[in-house]
Amino acid sequence: MLRNYLKIAWRNLLRNKLRATIHILGLALGIAACFVIYSMLSYEYGFNQDIPDQDKIFRITTVTSHGDDRWPNSGVPFPMGETVSNEVEGIQSLVRIYDNAYAMVGLPDKPTTFGRQQHVVYAEDNYFEIFPSRWLGGNPEKALHLPNSVVLTQRTVKKYFGEISVQEALGKELIYNDSISVQVTGIIEDIKENNDLIYTDYISLSTLTSSASMRKSINAENWDNVNSASQLYVKLSHPNQLASYETSLDQIIDKYLSNEEGWSTEFFIEPLSDLHFTVNPNHTANKFTLMGLSIMAVFILMIACMNFINLETAQAIVRAREIGIRKTLGSNRLQLMLQFFSETLVIAFLAMVLALLLTEFSVHYFAEMIPPGMKIDYLSLENVLFLLGLVIFVTLMSAIYPAFMLTRYSPVKAIKNEVKGIHQNKWGYFVRKNLTVLQFTLSIGFVIGVLVISHQLKYLANESMGFNKELVLYADTPFLDESGRNDQLKERLERLSFVKSVSLSGDILASRSLFTTTIERHKGEEIEELGIQAKNGDSLFMDTYEVPLLVGKRIKNDSTEILINETFMKDLGYDFPADVIGEQLVLYGERNVEVVGVVKDFNSRSLYEQIRPLVIFYEPEYFTKINVKLHANTNLQEAKSLLDNEMKALYPEEDNGFRFFDELVANFYQSEQKLQEVLSFATVLAILISGMGLFGLSAFTIAQRTKEISIRKVLGASASQIVVLISKEYTVLILIAFVLAVVPTWLLLEEWLKQFAYRTPMPISLYLLAGFLAFFLCVVIVGLHSLKTINRNPSEVLKSE
Repeated sequence: MLRNYLKIAWRNLLRNKLRATIHILGLALGIAACFVIYSMLSYEYGFNQDIPDQDKIFRITTVTSHGDDRWPNSGVPFPMGETVSNEVEGIQSLVRIYDNAYAMVGLPDKPTTFGRQQHVVYAEDNYFEIFPSRWLGGNPEKALHLPNSVVLTQRTVKKYFGEISVQEALGKELIYNDSISVQVTGIIEDIKENNDLIYTDYISLSTLTSSASMRKSINAENWDNVNSASQLYVKLSHPNQLASYETSLDQIIDKYLSNEEGWSTEFFIEPLSDLHFTVNPNHTANKFTLMGLSIMAVFILMIACMNFINLETAQAIVRAREIGIRKTLGSNRLQLMLQFFSETLVIAFLAMVLALLLTEFSVHYFAEMIPPGMKIDYLSLENVLFLLGLVIFVTLMSAIYPAFMLTRYSPVKAIKNEVKGIHQNKWGYFVRKNLTVLQFTLSIGFVIGVLVISHQLKYLANESMGFNKELVLYADTPFLDESGRNDQLKERLERLSFVKSVSLSGDILASRSLFTTTIERHKGEEIEELGIQAKNGDSLFMDTYEVPLLVGKRIKNDSTEILINETFMKDLGYDFPADVIGEQLVLYGERNVEVVGVVKDFNSRSLYEQIRPLVIFYEPEYFTKINVKLHANTNLQEAKSLLDNEMKALYPEEDNGFRFFDELVANFYQSEQKLQEVLSFATVLAILISGMGLFGLSAFTIAQRTKEISIRKVLGASASQIVVLISKEYTVLILIAFVLAVVPTWLLLEEWLKQFAYRTPMPISLYLLAGFLAFFLCVVIVGLHSLKTINRNPSEVLKSE
């Protein structure tokens, strides 16, 4: 019986090639979109799931607020680890880490042998109790107990020492950051890639805390400093009672932090499962984007299923006689429904095969949209079950209504051709029109989304951030480098004819990193603490990035002089920049500094955030960046090559070389650009599927009205009048779809735009443009079909009448 159903289904597909092609291609696009997005979701949500007791592990994060502005930070003040351990009950275990990305690594005879390594971290000795690994050598309980110890992964041992045994590797010496000598005390298996804590070099945290200079560099005693490198993980005894833990953290704030008026600091407990979707140094996914992708996949599949239902119900009059004959020959309604389901199953299965080809194509062609490291195993049990489930779901969703509708016909009336066509059947007419409206509502919504997101990204690209990002390059230099090579490099670069200015700094002017601290203002016996963002740079730092100086002078490489921005000037209570010059403040609670100049406000991070109160100070021992401004009309690639050569001459161990600052700024909105690309792709799919549906539907309905069109032509109707008459029905549907699409897309996009501190007003003209594009597509498709019928000779059509 099943074989017979499948054979008939196959013959029906061969008999109706256009209909079958539209069905298979439409469903294939929907299934491919769903499968790709399902694979992305599985990959992103699969991070950190292999860690034992991951539901009990949390990271404590910091949020600093000022008015309506909130600045999240994945780090905490360094002293907080010990305080939480001593004062918060219900902590099963706790570990502090200090991220040291891009640390210089080498051997004792050549400290720069291996260049900069990305995944280096300082960790407490109980790190592997919370995040276990399989040990190949060393004592897990003591490996990180003593200062100047390091645990390496298996692959890292091979990189540093070649093909040697585990026992030979233990006791080997390495040099980190040119000056920190450590001994290999443990070796573990490589960390799996689906883990956000993919470190390769674990240096004992006591290496930092046992040195006075190191403690100062990481602000080990400072509660007012929050560095994203200083992170704190806890394993809770009662993970379901987070409110009580956060109450304890609030008590720590009251005890150790002094929030000034208008400012506040909060600590939050973040589940390990959320680590992949928040700020982390390795890879960050975006939950909002993933949710949007999920919705898009469902919508695209819905559009494909609606196409199927629309075309099948539109052709009901054609298949009515077939149903009547089958019923007369003894088929019952259940058998007929099984026939329709089997036909749809064949279509869905063929669509799935085509979808796999489209998936492979899209994964390679749209590689930039796919998360790095994601691979699709088509034969894995999870993927096979998902695809089979998707085929069954599509079969049921697409076939259930046409099957019920077609099998209810009376066999006598069906054979005599007395059943009402879909264009006459009120219920069928209602369903068909509503499905068409819903299809185009979703398609128009996609188009509006793409246009508005593109408009916002264009706005961000063109909006001034308060500095000139063009013709600026930067490079990393070693941390705490006492060799004097920084100054030598600066002098050598200044001699190059195409170089306008060179500056040294602790960070580039605008980046994702954030260094916040407090500064004191003494009023007699009263001490006022103010929260600030701090930037470390020399006298040419502001000039290199062309930040306007409103009043005063540049700092003259003097640690007692500081520059401030307009926002901090206002926080100090001044309305005019000239009035704040000479203001005496205390930085780090120990350094007396004087305000010598005020710079115009600029965005030191992305345009997601408002401008913070900022202080620029001079602390050359912590310079880790060199910034170069080029003259106009300079050949950029040639200039970069010459700069890299100068860099390599003094820093042969540095691999990265110079990078363009404007490219880094553009990457601030990388997730939005990916969202735009994905949404554009989804929009093309939605329009393509809807267009195919409209193509098939209009072809069939116009074919049903061929005699009507010929009679109207004989009676004197012009081609344009007939096109308008036929298109009017679809135009009304497009208008309704546009109205229905506007409100939800407006609300969703308004919510999306709220995340930007700087945003474009909602562009109404783009909504109208999306509606016009849908209308134009409809007119073209229906008009072409109509003209083909109109151009037929009426005598050929009406000769049998």
